[in-house]
Amino acid sequence: MLGGPSGWGRYLHFQSAWLCILNGVVYVAAGLAAGHFRNDFAPQGANRTGYSLLQRTAYLAVVFGCLPLLIWTGLAMSPAVTSVFPALVTALGGHQCARTIHFFAAIALVVFFFVHVAMVWRGGFVALVGSMITGRAVGEEVR
Repeated sequence: MLGGPSGWGRYLHFQSAWLCILNGVVYVAAGLAAGHFRNDFAPQGANRTGYSLLQRTAYLAVVFGCLPLLIWTGLAMSPAVTSVFPALVTALGGHQCARTIHFFAAIALVVFFFVHVAMVWRGGFVALVGSMITGRAVGEEVR
């Protein structure tokens, strides 16, 4: 029975979490190496991007707060991981606290995603997505 009590969903969830971790490590390493976070998103940095303080703070909170918290709480729910590193779950207050924090962090990430998509849609979906893909600002010509 696919998707039932076989645990297939748990394995798929765990596998996609490792893909998320790999993607996040590459993204953060590239962002730190290029100075992307410092130059474009640090609240006291030069605002060359046109993002408001709230947008920049929310972005950094998701990248450096919510996503690492999701990873930590996810690992804290794994019996195999906590048998080797019991401090992961102890610091969170136990398995049930880890589940609750994981759930609310995931909800916060989903809300951030939908608000982000709504803002892109409201700001001109085709032009903004095109600039995300090409790396050029809206209206900037190719040299």
